[in-house]
Amino acid sequence: MDAREPGEEEGHQLTTDNNQQAENVQQITEAKDADDRQARKQETGSLQHSFIAWRKSKLEKKKQKELDPILSLPRDDPIRMAYLRQRFVDLARQYVGVPYGRKFHEAEGCECEGCVESGRQLFRDKFSLDCCGLVRKVLRDLEQELGFRIGRGNQAYQYDTLPLRVDSAQELQPGDLVFYSGVYVNPKSKPHPSKMTHVEIFVGGDSGEATIGSRERLRWVKEYPSYNFNAKRWTLLEMFYCRIDTWLQGACVPEHPDLWKSKAERWKGEVAKYSIFSGEGDEDADADDEGEDC
Repeated sequence: MDAREPGEEEGHQLTTDNNQQAENVQQITEAKDADDRQARKQETGSLQHSFIAWRKSKLEKKKQKELDPILSLPRDDPIRMAYLRQRFVDLARQYVGVPYGRKFHEAEGCECEGCVESGRQLFRDKFSLDCCGLVRKVLRDLEQELGFRIGRGNQAYQYDTLPLRVDSAQELQPGDLVFYSGVYVNPKSKPHPSKMTHVEIFVGGDSGEATIGSRERLRWVKEYPSYNFNAKRWTLLEMFYCRIDTWLQGACVPEHPDLWKSKAERWKGEVAKYSIFSGEGDEDADADDEGEDC
């Protein structure tokens, strides 16, 4: 057994305490260094995120700056109108594949012809677009450029806001609209004003008659080779060919405002249960509440 001089035991304990203190200091230092490294890493990530956001913002501003000369032109300028007309068609094409209406599909295990053909459960799609819902959605996408926000009225309302009409599809330009008036097969279906039953967006295409529209309840928005077709739910009376020039110039005023006053009051401040603006459901869920949907 080691023999220690008086005071040696106390010195040994002091040394042990000093070593322990040094170890504690080292652990604290290492922990602080680790925290500093993590902070620098987070800062670097934050800087990268900030740079990406800044670059995206810069590119968007550059793109907007390039468009400003066009959008700053007079509203009736042919260049400005041609640009907005092409935007209208391009946006409509983005919605090809969106279901006509979620309400026509089973919530689980739907085996309708549309779900089977597509291999999808169409009820699960985030939103849907019938014929007038498609036109409305494109117009609302262009709200800032056009300078107005179209109301929730259906195809009959949209028709009433377009006073420029031509005699044939040969006189239409891409983006113009083809409206269909007809008589519903179901005698219980209440007709819309002007007996307007359907609308599609004219694009012309290779056939010279192509349209983008939503005409099949169990399917989706499609680009069709022709505006001519036989509807199942209504019998065609007449087709109307409407230019959208007034919309492109920022005007969306119904020719018969008295027809829509009651609707405006009923829809004022209301967000439809199935509207995409409430986060889920149909873009046009309440547009057909006085008759069949288009």
